Amino acid sequence: MKLLLISLMLCAPFTHLPFSFVKSDVKVYICTGPKAYSYHCKKNCQGLNRCSKEIKTVTLEYAKSIKRTPCGICYK
Repeated sequence: MKLLLISLMLCAPFTHLPFSFVKSDVKVYICTGPKAYSYHCKKNCQGLNRCSKEIKTVTLEYAKSIKRTPCGICYK
């Protein structure tokens, strides 16, 4: 019983962290061109070859917040 209490006390400081805190560090790539609609996990993804503007590194959360969807090539 004491061992269980000790292990719960050690883990307690981390239980308040929201899941989104963990995934907010995930970086993805987006094209800033007017016809771009996907985010990519690889900077050299084939889907970024025709990017007419700049390729930016952003968080996954940000890419989703601007309504980007996963690339059908690099997220197979």
